[in-house]
Amino acid sequence: GYVLKSSKELVNLGKQDEAEVILKSALQRGSWDELSEIKMLTSLSKLIMEKDPTEVLQLIDASKSRDPGLVLMKATALGNLNRIPEAITLLENEVETNPNLKYEPDIASKLSILYRQVGNDQKTVNFLAPIIEEGYFKDHLLIKQILADAYIRTRKADKALLLLEGQQDRRSMEMIDRARRDLGGGIPSEGFKIETETKSQYISKSIFIVHGHDDHLKQSTARFLEKLEMKPVILHE
Repeated sequence: GYVLKSSKELVNLGKQDEAEVILKSALQRGSWDELSEIKMLTSLSKLIMEKDPTEVLQLIDASKSRDPGLVLMKATALGNLNRIPEAITLLENEVETNPNLKYEPDIASKLSILYRQVGNDQKTVNFLAPIIEEGYFKDHLLIKQILADAYIRTRKADKALLLLEGQQDRRSMEMIDRARRDLGGGIPSEGFKIETETKSQYISKSIFIVHGHDDHLKQSTARFLEKLEMKPVILHE
C-alpha cells in the first residue's frame, strides 16, 4: 500500500520518472502477494505506456498474470505498437475463455475500438448490439457512440438514431446528423417512422433556430427549413 500511495503522490506532483523508479524497484524486490503485484504492475504500465509500450508487454508477459486489467493493458500496448490484429485476438480469446468479460466496459469498448481501427464495423455491431439488447451499458455513452458509429457505417442509421435518442452532447449530435442524412438527405420530419424489429420511434420536425443579430440570415434559414417541410421555431415568435 505504501508503494502505491507514494507513487501516486509523485505522479500528482508531476514526478512521473520518480514514481516509475519506485514501482520498478518494488516489483524487482518481489515477495508481494498477487493482488499487490497486479496493482503495482498496472500503475507502472499506465506510467510508461506512451513512451515504451514494448516494455509494458515485457513486464506483463514476465508476470504470467491472467488478470483482466493486465490483459487490457497488453492489448493497449499491442495497439500502440500497431499490432492491432494481435490485440484483437488477445481480447477475443479472453472473452471466449471468460464470457463475462464482454460485460466489462473497458474490455468491450477496447475490443470495439480495435475492430474499428481495422475497418471491421460489422464485427463491432455483432459484438456490441447483443450486449446492449441484454440491457447492459445503458448509461455508458462511449460504448453507445461506438455502436452508433458502426450502425451508420453498416447502413443501419435508423438503429443509430434509436440508440442515441435523447443525447445532447456534441459528438452524439454529430452522429445523429449523420444518421439523419443517411436516411434521406435531411432531418426526419414529424411522422417519420423508424422501424426496428422491436420498437418504432417518431421524431419531431420542430427545429429551434439559435440566432444572433443577423435578421436576414435568420429569416432565410427559417424559410429554407420550411421548404424541407420542417417547423422552424424562432424564440421570439
